[in-house]
Amino acid sequence: MNKVDTSVDLFLLSDEQIIAMFTAKQHGFHQWQTKVETSLLDSHIVDDRVYRSLFRERFPLQEDRNEFYAWSDLWNGRHRRRMYRPMTPFGFIQLVQGTDFRRPDSIAKLTWQMEMGTMPFLFLGQSNHGGTMTGYGIRPGGSYLWPNLDEGPDDVDILHRGVLGINFNVRVIPTPASAPNRRLQARVDSAASDDANHGGGFTFAQIGALYVFGEDWNQARQQGIERVMGGNWRETGFGVVVEVDPYGRLGAIWVIWGVYAPDEDDTSQRGERMPMLDNEGSLLPDVGRLYPGAKTPFMVAKIANNLEALKSPPAWNGLIFTNQIAHECQLVRAKLVGNVLLRQYIARSNGQYMYC
Repeated sequence: MNKVDTSVDLFLLSDEQIIAMFTAKQHGFHQWQTKVETSLLDSHIVDDRVYRSLFRERFPLQEDRNEFYAWSDLWNGRHRRRMYRPMTPFGFIQLVQGTDFRRPDSIAKLTWQMEMGTMPFLFLGQSNHGGTMTGYGIRPGGSYLWPNLDEGPDDVDILHRGVLGINFNVRVIPTPASAPNRRLQARVDSAASDDANHGGGFTFAQIGALYVFGEDWNQARQQGIERVMGGNWRETGFGVVVEVDPYGRLGAIWVIWGVYAPDEDDTSQRGERMPMLDNEGSLLPDVGRLYPGAKTPFMVAKIANNLEALKSPPAWNGLIFTNQIAHECQLVRAKLVGNVLLRQYIARSNGQYMYC
């Protein structure tokens, strides 16, 4: 494969100039991607798994995939290189508020901005939850959480993974590490339009990952907000989501523990489920905890009533984790039924469960 001339400042090149740099094989990549994207758009297919399936079929060899990835960085990464100005926290919140989560193109725009743009870090405040006072913030992103019920890839109404649903009344029971691999699927029904007001959960949009301050909080706080923002922040393991009702209206902000890691070879795919229990059936020390050694672990909690609450300038006000759920809840895909946004599958009775 011909390599890109690294002496060229790609930031300064127009689309036409970048295309002029393509090799014959890269022109083929460009034609294939354009054809597939147009076909999926015309067919109203927004499920990202369909694209991945077509990609694996077209490029079965890892060598060809690596060449495609290099070309994709050159072509699809052009917008990222041009977006050199970081977005403000206020601008990011406005971006989310302006997204119509009942329109796949609007979801795609938000997802693209979060993946390709220079996103801000949103400081949330401080909390002593778990026994230690420290600071928390959000690093924007739209693909932190994965559903543990992920079926129906050919359903044209399924939305991008940035929009998912949670079933509070389906309890996910992780098996100990030493237990044989078993899976018992709880009965959940495909949602219909009359399920718009069905309880037991909600649909949500992913907006980022929750981070915790990784240094001496009291010392950093005394030095001011700039010291805090420039300090060492660590992932907590929780994704941050905003509740979206069936008609696209935004609601509360929640954090949900992520139980799946991205696939090591293809980060666009779900990897293995991360260990949850030890051989005695107890939660591992780092599961559901905001930081190592934190007391009172949880899997789901609410942190704000709405996005407006995040617009306030950073202050030392308390961050409160409310409506906590101690057990893992089932995550599913979301879909459009007409113009109504619903969880793909809805549990119609309480006390259901599934083993993972």
